[in-house]
Amino acid sequence: MTAWNEQRVELEGGSDNHTWLVEGRWVDRSPRHDDLAPGLLAQTRLLPAIVGRLPIEVPVPVVVEADPLVVRHRWVEGAACDPSALAGEDGREVGHFLRALHDVPGSVVRAAAVRSAVDDHRTREELVSRLRSSALPLVPPSLLSVAERLLGAVAAVGEQTLCHGDLTGDHLLVQAGRVSGVIDWGDARVTDPALDLAWLLHDTNESFSRQVRSSYRVTPEQSTRAAQWFALMPWHALARAVDQGDGEAGRRSLREVTSALARWNAAT
Repeated sequence: MTAWNEQRVELEGGSDNHTWLVEGRWVDRSPRHDDLAPGLLAQTRLLPAIVGRLPIEVPVPVVVEADPLVVRHRWVEGAACDPSALAGEDGREVGHFLRALHDVPGSVVRAAAVRSAVDDHRTREELVSRLRSSALPLVPPSLLSVAERLLGAVAAVGEQTLCHGDLTGDHLLVQAGRVSGVIDWGDARVTDPALDLAWLLHDTNESFSRQVRSSYRVTPEQSTRAAQWFALMPWHALARAVDQGDGEAGRRSLREVTSALARWNAAT
């Protein structure tokens, strides 16, 4: 990798990895902490194993250095989508993409050693416990019972499949007006498939979301759970603001949590 150093540009990455653009066509990532390395390595097993099943481009990382760990994949063309501009045809394609992802056989998932169904139980317990202690005490009394009902709903484990785990507009890429890629697979794991549907069904335009529902063949139960996961989304920012002592962000996030709870309650 040293031969590439003169043409390496560090990119703004997430909290998990350092990220560089190499020669304008490769992306290198290295974990910020040693305990994040297993998750990055899991992507090098999972994505090469499933890329041939998926109708939309995804990164296919390989290990280029073991110590310190560096993985590399080809740059996926496109920019973060504008949810209001996504076309119905894109919705059909994304629905087919998700159906193919969620139908990946368990044997393939187990071989990749991503976080498992057993891990999902523990992760949800930890998530709900954290939100109960940090975010729930701030919820207005008039919505407290609604909030408790929501936390209980997402804690209940039902259907589980391989999922992207963080499918939002930042990770759905568009080029020349069409969906071109799905990136950022650091949260890929076995969990509720409705989690992947939450943003697609509730924060995009009607034409797109309708076609996602049709091509994926969303069941009533999945639709219900997608609404639950979407209502929970603002809670993460509120919990983070509480942890960081950021009063301004906390007040803003609490308004979003309150609005989301009211909308979810009105729809149920």
